[in-house]
This record gives sequence, C-alpha cells and structure tokens, in this order.
Amino acid sequence: MTADGSKAEDKGNNRAHREEERLEGHNGDSEPESAPVQEARLAFEAGDYRRVRQLIRELGKSNDPATRQTAQELARRVQADPAILLVLLLCAALFIGIACVYVFR
Repeated sequence: MTADGSKAEDKGNNRAHREEERLEGHNGDSEPESAPVQEARLAFEAGDYRRVRQLIRELGKSNDPATRQTAQELARRVQADPAILLVLLLCAALFIGIACVYVFR
C-alpha cells in the first residue's frame, strides 16, 4: 500500500467491477443469464419493483441454483429496509402518544 492509498483504491475498484459484472450476469465461468433473469434485472433497473417481485417468485421455483441465487439477491434488494420500518413504527407510536395526551387531557 502506498502512502496515497492507491492500492486500496485499486482493490475497491476491482470489487466494484466484480459486483457490476455479477449484477449484469457476466460471471466469467457461466453462460449468459436466461431471458427471465434478464427481464427481472431490467425491471429492477427501470424501478418496476412490483414486476420484479412477480418475476423473482417465478425464478425462485427454478431448478438452476444460479437462477435461484439471483432471485434471492433481487428479493433482498427490493425488500424494505428494516431501519426505515423501525423509524416508521417509532413515528406512529409518537403520533399515537401525542394524540392520546391531547384527547385525554
């Protein structure tokens, strides 16, 4: 590692490149993705998460382990963030608490 951190930067770029290839379906060892997998990725990139959820249900039933893994990865990426759900619940509890204090005061 150099003083300017260039080796760490190269390592980060390689990791980002591998992640990008994996998400695009260029695994190096395997063949290109099937049409349903590509359709799910295109729907994800377009922001059509409802369609992505429909497609990953179908892909999850596949016999191919790589296809099932891709479906699981896409499912993980479209699920709600637990931190956001926690904040939502806390805000709802605060709102109900304030409403109760206001009404029953």
